[in-house]
Formats: sequence, C-alpha cells, structure tokens
Amino acid sequence: MKKKILMLLPNGFDPDPRVHNEAVSLVDAGYSVTIFCWDREVKYREREVIDGIQVERISVRSSYGRGSSQLRYLWKFWKEAYKRVSALEPVVIHAHDFNTLPLGYWIGRKLNVPVIFDAHESYYEMLKDNVHPLIKWGIAKAERFLVKRIDLLITVGSILEEEYKRRGAKRTRVIGNWKRLESFRFSDVQINTARKELDIPEDKLVISYVGYFLPSRGLLTLIEAVCLDREAFLLIGGKGVLVDEISAAVKGKENIRYIGYTPPDRVPMITMLSDVVYYGLEYNTGNNQYSAPNKLFEAMAAGRAILTGNLGEIAKIVKEEKCGISLNEITRVSLLGAFKILREEPVVTQYKDNALMAGKNKYNWLNAEKALLDVYGEICR
Repeated sequence: MKKKILMLLPNGFDPDPRVHNEAVSLVDAGYSVTIFCWDREVKYREREVIDGIQVERISVRSSYGRGSSQLRYLWKFWKEAYKRVSALEPVVIHAHDFNTLPLGYWIGRKLNVPVIFDAHESYYEMLKDNVHPLIKWGIAKAERFLVKRIDLLITVGSILEEEYKRRGAKRTRVIGNWKRLESFRFSDVQINTARKELDIPEDKLVISYVGYFLPSRGLLTLIEAVCLDREAFLLIGGKGVLVDEISAAVKGKENIRYIGYTPPDRVPMITMLSDVVYYGLEYNTGNNQYSAPNKLFEAMAAGRAILTGNLGEIAKIVKEEKCGISLNEITRVSLLGAFKILREEPVVTQYKDNALMAGKNKYNWLNAEKALLDVYGEICR
C-alpha cells in the first residue's frame, strides 16, 4: 500500500510551482499525495487529479490581503480541513506556509504522525500594515513555539534556513525553488514562432518580468527606464496590487509588450525569449532579506542573465555564480547603466553561460528532488 502524504496549502493550487514540483516528485517515488487547499476565490473544481496528485479544494470565500479580518475565514478553512482528514490516514503532514502550520500541527498530534513545515518565506515579515501589530506579534510567537516542535522544517534557501534555526528549528533542510531543466528546452522553431506571435524585434535587448506586481519590485521604475532606452524591449506579465497602474503605464509603448496574467506552464517559454530576467528588490525589509525567488532559478534553467537588487539570497547567488548584475538601488539611472552593460555581447554571453552552468551543476530540480526524497525516506522510516 502506498504511503499517504497530506499537504496543506493556503491557495487554490492553480498549480503553485513549488508545491506542484514537490508533489509530483513524491508521486513518482511511489507516495500517494493529497492536497487540501483553500479556494478563497471559489473558482476551481472541488476535486480533481493533477499529474497523479489528489487535489481537494475547500471553498471558504475570502480574498487575498484582507488584513486582520482574514483570521475568521482562515479558521473556517482549518475547521473544514480538520473534519476531512481522518479518512485519509496519512503518514506525514506537509504544511505549506505558516498559515497552515497550526492546522498541520494539530492534525499531526491527533494522528500521531510526523509534521513537515515548508516555509516558502518568513510569513509574519510578509504581512502588510492592515494586519494589527498584536496579531503580527502573536504569529511570530506562535511560529517560534511550533518550529521547535515539528519534525522537519524545509525552506527555500540557506539565509532563511539560518534564520529559522535562530528561531528554534531543530532539524532543517533547503529544498530550493529550483526548476526542471527539461521544461526550458524548446526547438528553434518553437522559439521563433513565439517571437513572431509577440512581435519581439531581433535587434533589441529583451528583458522579461513575469510575476506578482508588488511595490517592492521597482516595476514602474523599470518601465520608465525601458521607455527611455529604445534599444531595450520589455516583456511584462503578472497580477497583483499594481496591475492597473502597470497596464496604464505600458499602454501604447512600442518597446513594451504587456502579456497580462501568464499561467505557470507558459513561463519557461517567456523566459527563453529573453536575454535578461528582471527581479528588482527595492528595500531590505520583510522577506526581501531572504529572497530566493523562482525568477532566479527560471533564468538559470533557461541560461539567461539576471538583473536584480543587491538584497537577499538572489544577490548572493548572482555574485557567486557571476550570472548577472545586482544593483544597490533600483533607479532609472542604475537600470539604464545596467542595460548598457548587458548589451555588450561578451558580457551578456558570459552571464548566460554562467547561469546555465549553475543550473546544470547545482540549481536544478533533480538535485532538489533527491534532497526531498532523502528526508521523506528518513521521516517515513
């Protein structure tokens, strides 16, 4: 009989790239994986099977970024998930992000099974100003209490791993947001067809950003800089709080292609169409100081240069691997200077080669999968 894994996820799984990679690897290794996820938008199928993963969505209507009022909706999700779990008989509980960790801990104690906490970021440091300071304080205290009592903490990078050790985590492992290299391999025909569909010019420096539209990313500054450099071309897509401002800022700009929300399975092709992958970070607060984002490892899998802020694990890795530029400040002047450097053929070619080599040798899902299966093997024994 297959060993059953229960994952807990605070989003609708459409699918979440990190969670999907981990779950597929576990299924391929012979485990049975069920994900209880919170469909707060009530827009997904209640039950479905995705790549062998059993997905059960719990519909509790809410929205993202609600602030302190989110607690009562989160509690409803916890209660419904707790009621459903007994029939599964899991051997491991795998809680993604802090807002499923208390639930995972309760289930683990109820069923007397190991609990893994998958810390995608430092949760309480990500909370916005619309969350009451007392609630932030309570979350920080609860996290410190729980990470000392779980069986394993896995997280995205070494800087955040060290921070969780400081908070009391006893057993930790880095499972990076590293990518499956085969997902970034396309024929010349496929790439040329995609370039024509998006009307990307051949003689420009192509920069891409596909992700969340957040104030800390310097996206409006990036757009301003691209508008001032006629030799640069920007592919930008995503969703988030700045979506209206960004769609207005790019309207009518000949050297910017706005592609809107881009599903995860389209991201590898957009990355391959680029010369440079942008991931700006403007200030060293919150989770930025630990950041090891998907964008970095997508660029490595595709063999593309990185342009980022001088913050977090992303800057550390870019410097170590010599695969891009990290800017002390995200300004129009600094970005225009970076564009000039990245247009120099020997420079950008070396950055691309170094990125691809780092992806092949270390930062790929094959290595992350091995680490994941090793810790699961130990815990299940």
